[in-house]
Amino acid sequence: MKNRYILLIFVFATAIVIFGSLLKILHYQFGAINGSVLLTIGMMTQVLACLMFVVKLLFTPKDKSNFLDK
Repeated sequence: MKNRYILLIFVFATAIVIFGSLLKILHYQFGAINGSVLLTIGMMTQVLACLMFVVKLLFTPKDKSNFLDK
């Protein structure tokens, strides 16, 4: 998986965390989806993206060319 896709997953997860925080602060709920659920999903996705990135950094050869296209 390319670094740009891992970064995109991380940014999307950050948006979910921010929206979940907003729902939690305002005490809103949309059916079964509330702030706690969105915070959990977003943070778990961020952890997964970070782990994917770290594994990719550790197991790819050192090359200085275009970081996002690796």
